[in-house]
Amino acid sequence: MPSESPLFTGNQERLQLLNALRESELLRELSELLASSLDPTHILQILVRRTTEVCEVERCAVWLLDETRSLFLPSAYHLSAQRLSLNRKDIQAADRVWRRNPLPFNDPIIPRLFEANDLLALEDLQSVTSPTMRIIADKFLARSVLLVALIREGQPLGLMSLDNPGETCHFSAEQQQLARAIGQQAAIAIHNAHLYQQAQSERKRAERLIERAQSIYKVAMAVNSGEDLTKVLEIATEHLESGLEAVGATIALLDDDSMLTLVNTNKLSAPASQLSNFTPFLSDLPHCQEAILQSSSLFITGDQMEEGEKACFQQLGMENVIIVPLIVGARSQNGYQFATGKLSHEEARCVGFAFANYPRSRRQISAGQYAYARDIAAQCALAIEKARILSEVEQAAALATEHANTLEAVFNAMSEGITVLNQEGQIIMSNRTASHFVDMPVKTKEPLSAFLQRHPIYTLHGQLIPPEDFPLARALRGAHIRGNASSPGEPTTQNVRLK
Repeated sequence: MPSESPLFTGNQERLQLLNALRESELLRELSELLASSLDPTHILQILVRRTTEVCEVERCAVWLLDETRSLFLPSAYHLSAQRLSLNRKDIQAADRVWRRNPLPFNDPIIPRLFEANDLLALEDLQSVTSPTMRIIADKFLARSVLLVALIREGQPLGLMSLDNPGETCHFSAEQQQLARAIGQQAAIAIHNAHLYQQAQSERKRAERLIERAQSIYKVAMAVNSGEDLTKVLEIATEHLESGLEAVGATIALLDDDSMLTLVNTNKLSAPASQLSNFTPFLSDLPHCQEAILQSSSLFITGDQMEEGEKACFQQLGMENVIIVPLIVGARSQNGYQFATGKLSHEEARCVGFAFANYPRSRRQISAGQYAYARDIAAQCALAIEKARILSEVEQAAALATEHANTLEAVFNAMSEGITVLNQEGQIIMSNRTASHFVDMPVKTKEPLSAFLQRHPIYTLHGQLIPPEDFPLARALRGAHIRGNASSPGEPTTQNVRLK
């Protein structure tokens, strides 16, 4: 009837308006939820749960594009328990399949999705040419699926799928419109979360760099402060363990016989008795030899070690190890002579190693940690070389002093009379000067008492010293003589002509 047409049109417009208001309210609510967090995991969980409710489907899943931009990785998944229409075991099996099967970026269905304005409804997955989609249809129990591309600023971030497990269905225009709008909101939230994560990663990286620079500075200050070598290496070991995020570290010195000796350990689990017995030769540690040849650090796992080498590190309680050679001087061009334990290039030599321990689960370390280990090792090598040079200087000074004392004694002997007595008080030798002064043969066996009777001794003040009070005579009786003479009464200091 003509009179009903305006009423029908009015009701239709009213329903469209209500749907638009409902869509707007749902999107506003979803936008607020997505904006309430910068955690990608939390955002995706909100996204898949609310999408199943808003779009009135049983399941929603999200795949995010990996860093290599070659795979869409399973990232979030939600199945509506209220609308579940399949066996629970089948759903659990499908869930496990989904988590183990990424989508390749070069799958034929992906270009179709982008060409379809970022939204593609597939009512029968069994009929598509994509092998991946057929696997999803069989294993993921998907029959009809609605795919939504998550794109931000022209760059794909991932894709979202909506379906009813085990059911073939038609997705209405309203569902598709809502899914597209939700995908746009989700792409913005995911992009912002990724930017936030990148900013947090950069901040943490900057903090790590600052901490490492401060550690290197503290070790360098200890090297240049005149601290004892043992204390310097102790400080270096502590910073090496913390800066490399290891579970123990140690430094071993390499002697001239190519044998290693521990000088400092930090947080190693091995007993002290095992640590004290750690004295392997360089030939027992092939990866240490390789580290010297390359003049760089090496990270090795327990599986990569040879049997003898593995036993040595197990003695220290180590599993996976970073080996850091302590190289003094320029990089060697001629290699390392393992038979002698010396670098054939005189300007470079290995003086020891730093070892840091990691658990079995740790399979690699970062480039920044390699650089940090190299910088700490350089300071340790400098400290060891500085201690060696200082020791050589001290030895040279002691030898020079000894030579000077010898020369002084020789010069004194040329101008002074020297007489030597045995413990029985007999004069057994005199030099020519003494022989000339006292008119006595160079070699004689005259007793000291007879000598003093023939040659009385006086003080510088002209007082006669009785033979029994002469310092040598008193020394033979067990008295302590310190370059002075005493009378039988109170001791008095008296200068004598004889030393």
